Amino acid sequence: AWRAVAQSVNLQYFEELATSTSFSYAGGHQFALDCEALVSLWKPYTPRPANYFKELMDSCKLLSMPRVEAEHLVQVLGDGDGGGESGSCESDAADALKRAGVRKLTPAQAARVLSKRVV
Repeated sequence: AWRAVAQSVNLQYFEELATSTSFSYAGGHQFALDCEALVSLWKPYTPRPANYFKELMDSCKLLSMPRVEAEHLVQVLGDGDGGGESGSCESDAADALKRAGVRKLTPAQAARVLSKRVV
């Protein structure tokens, strides 16, 4: 039962906060700290609670990464939206996300989260 609750909290925070709220750099860091505290509440139930909050934790990485890295990632992800060799662009975007430590989010989801960063 706790797994269903964790998944529900993960998706709710991802949809209602990470992709719907604007974050400054400091706000992104605070959000990441708050999410780490939330995830730690699940430690009595599992040794690796972050495994049940993958979308949320990926969002925290994107919202708290250095500005230059985020801008580069936005460019790479933006290139995947155009026409042409979409398979190659999609692959480049997925590779860039993996290098940034983002494992669960799709390029479209990551672009949505990054669009919430305020410069």
